[in-house]
Amino acid sequence: MIDPASAIAACTLAFNGIKKAVSVGKEISELGRDLSNFGKAVSDLDYLGNKAKDPPLWKKVKPGFDTSAVEIWAAQNRAKEMREELKLY
Repeated sequence: MIDPASAIAACTLAFNGIKKAVSVGKEISELGRDLSNFGKAVSDLDYLGNKAKDPPLWKKVKPGFDTSAVEIWAAQNRAKEMREELKLY
């Protein structure tokens, strides 16, 4: 399973690749790999967010549970901002 930091790093890497390619005039059809990577990273974050909403009991009592939930929430918000910015291109 992927952790939130790795997912947002992958999302950011793909996002930057898409922005750079669009700025030099590439067509959307040429960005398949970056778009796929971005979509996979966003999907991973959504999966982590859904799991964090209803964790198993042993995770609820584990110290540091809230920290990872906050990290996931922050990463999801950053990915949402990236998605909105890409819509402007």
